[in-house]
Amino acid sequence: MMIFIIRHTLLAALMVNFLPCVFAQDKDIDREDLYIQSKDRFDKKEQYRPLSLREAIDQGLRKNYGQQERQLQGTLLDIQWDDVRDGFWLPNVTLSLISAEHRVARLRDGGKSGSSFSKRPSGALALELGDYTLFNWGKDYLSYLNDKTTIMRSKDNLKEQKRDLKHQIIIKYFEVNFYQNFITFRREYLRHASFIYRLAREKVSIKKISREEYYQARSLYLAAQSAYQEALNLKANADEALSLLVNETAGIRFILKDDLDYIKLKSSFDEILSFSEEKNTSVRDASAAVENAQRSHELTLKENLPLPKFTLNLGAYTHSFGRNQSQTNYQTAPGSSDLEVVATLNATWSITGPGGLFNGRKNQAAAINKYLAFNQLAEAKHQARSQANTYFANIKYFEDQMTVLDARNSNLEKTFDQILESYLNRKVNFWDFRHALEEKIQTEIFTAQVKYEHLKNKVLLAQNMGMDDYPGENFERLAKVRKEE
Repeated sequence: MMIFIIRHTLLAALMVNFLPCVFAQDKDIDREDLYIQSKDRFDKKEQYRPLSLREAIDQGLRKNYGQQERQLQGTLLDIQWDDVRDGFWLPNVTLSLISAEHRVARLRDGGKSGSSFSKRPSGALALELGDYTLFNWGKDYLSYLNDKTTIMRSKDNLKEQKRDLKHQIIIKYFEVNFYQNFITFRREYLRHASFIYRLAREKVSIKKISREEYYQARSLYLAAQSAYQEALNLKANADEALSLLVNETAGIRFILKDDLDYIKLKSSFDEILSFSEEKNTSVRDASAAVENAQRSHELTLKENLPLPKFTLNLGAYTHSFGRNQSQTNYQTAPGSSDLEVVATLNATWSITGPGGLFNGRKNQAAAINKYLAFNQLAEAKHQARSQANTYFANIKYFEDQMTVLDARNSNLEKTFDQILESYLNRKVNFWDFRHALEEKIQTEIFTAQVKYEHLKNKVLLAQNMGMDDYPGENFERLAKVRKEE
């Protein structure tokens, strides 16, 4: 109510004292604002597209080049896993067709006696069942588990990178949102500066103010123009970065449909630490590396022992064809079709040279790799905890700032209205007005920046925790429909 009274008092004062120049300056302001906002800044025709957060996420997850590549990489990993699984659990059954050389056509008859290729093809069609390992003291199984862990971790990494892409889009969307608001604040700054400058130009012509004050007003106006142009450029750069993430046309300018809704963090710090130590991407990578290193060390020790390998030769069905022959037989060895379990022993120990005495250096290297993996896991957990502490502290700092800024913005709005009225009535000097205007605009910008940084740290903390969202929360709900300016 106080603001309403102040503004109407200001309007009455202007109509009484400066009625002719007000109408003139209004037209000039409108004309100048129109020029600044509509002129072609990049010497090219710009394209604009309205975009909501949900649309940005959906388009990014479908069209982002990196995500498309990850989908293909996931298919390759599925193929690789099928080979690893079948190679361990199933016998290697193959179908082969082999033919001897035979004549297709004779280009010239040499007229000499001697052997020549037959016109009839000959060869064999075989269904080979191959050797099947029955028992190998777990050595093959250890290698199989290492391959399985590596492939499955790689597939999980692709999912985590998809989640990280979603987080990047959310952060970049609200960065564009911040610069869109930044432009609004700079436009307000320019509007006030333009009004004061036009008013000063009218007053100096009738010698109601000094030339020094006129130049001060002009300096403020020119500074406001520069700040406005800077805001437009920063918004354009942010638009370009977002368009790259969602694979939109280069040079597009986004008009965001959603604004950022400020919501405090609800998760407890203990809960955040627990998730960070368990599901953080680096921790999960290090955990998989520890499992592989332990199995590799165990495998190295077993390979250094004289342990026999037990296998079963399943044989092959062979159909032979050719001149005067066509027969099918089954055999496991030349002239035999017996099914036999056989044992083989293949152990080698170095005395000198690579590997050291009785492969001592090889065993030592496997043990060191295991201890190295454990150390890297401890480091990854420490880094995850440290990052969680940093992001959590930042979030709480921004929440404390928002509590203060809400009251500060309300106070500065009233202060500025009062000082503007006093300046027009010549009760305060120009520098008081300029300070009040700049403090008001800078505080509004800082508030928008704090809201964005709060959101950014919340998203990065969730990413550090290895989660899409916080329990019971959803980042997409932070987008509220933007009010028209």
